[in-house]
Amino acid sequence: MIKHCLTACTPRLVEPRLWFIVPYMLLSSICIGQAQDQQDMKVSPETKFQVISEVLQQLRSKYIFPDVAAQMERAIRNYVADGDYATITSARQFAERLQSDLRTVSRDQHLEVEYSHEPIPIQDANQQEKIDPERQARIRYKGGLVNYWFKNADILPGNLGYLRFDGFFPLKDGGRETADSAMTFLGHTSALIIDLRANRGGDPEIGLVLMGYLFDKPVHLGDFLSRPDGSRTENRISPHNSGTKYSGDVYVLVSGDTISAAEGFAYDLKSIRRAVVIGERTAGAAHPAFDYRVGEHFTLTIPTSRYVNAVTETDWEGTGVVPDIPTLKQQALETAELTALQKLVKEQPDYPFIEERQRALDEVQKSLQNRN
Repeated sequence: MIKHCLTACTPRLVEPRLWFIVPYMLLSSICIGQAQDQQDMKVSPETKFQVISEVLQQLRSKYIFPDVAAQMERAIRNYVADGDYATITSARQFAERLQSDLRTVSRDQHLEVEYSHEPIPIQDANQQEKIDPERQARIRYKGGLVNYWFKNADILPGNLGYLRFDGFFPLKDGGRETADSAMTFLGHTSALIIDLRANRGGDPEIGLVLMGYLFDKPVHLGDFLSRPDGSRTENRISPHNSGTKYSGDVYVLVSGDTISAAEGFAYDLKSIRRAVVIGERTAGAAHPAFDYRVGEHFTLTIPTSRYVNAVTETDWEGTGVVPDIPTLKQQALETAELTALQKLVKEQPDYPFIEERQRALDEVQKSLQNRN
């Protein structure tokens, strides 16, 4: 299942879907408020051997960079030979150590080994988890309780739209109506600020839904290149079928916490010059990843493909998305307001509420000056 992580206290969900989605063991207990830690258990030498063997086999056959997979295998075999895992009896600690060792070699933030106290369902031949309807219904219900990670849609002084969402909820499990409602509510604003500073990724399809409001014709954003089957899959925006197009300027706020599909959203809009990116350089995790069951209580997340943007012919792996306007994340919103209002005041002198807009501009200028 394709996946990515979200913050520890966001609802914990997973499905075999598109880009980056949360792993199975986090799904069984969506958390609202504080996350409950997985109960630990003892791990036997036989289980450790089985997990390591499965991990190395999956890396050999599927990891996006075969040479790096070989380096990781050599390192892990050396650790095994030196007895580094022999004294570990905690399943959680074993998963954490194995993940740390793999990441030390690969420097890949999407590479994960995770432990689940609850047994992980057997997957089919394609390693896709067998989803039961009742469980899927629970995901939809609990996703609704947290508004599918949409946190805020507001109209700021000067008629600026503001949309914050902290995760890309799996589209087939809900969220489409929420995304549509937010964009409809903000449709008559003069400029739009999209806040991804706390967004930890997820299913990028919800991002394509939002992007569909920003264009009146299809746009080819890039392609996913898969190592296991050699396929090439287009990533394309389709305009919203209502014909509604948001024509105002767009500003995307990012931080060092912005990761994965959230980075892709900012990167693609920046590359086609549809948005100005403001804030801090992002985390730099670009490669789509799948979850694979590597034991009754363990999963391995492997990046199996890479993204090639149609404009830059590369992605943001390891480098992050570089903002057009760099600033501290705490100042990114006011910086976006300032940038948008200055442009609007200059370009729309006949705006009916120009005095109100000018007051908003003066206030945000004063606030930023006081910060400095």
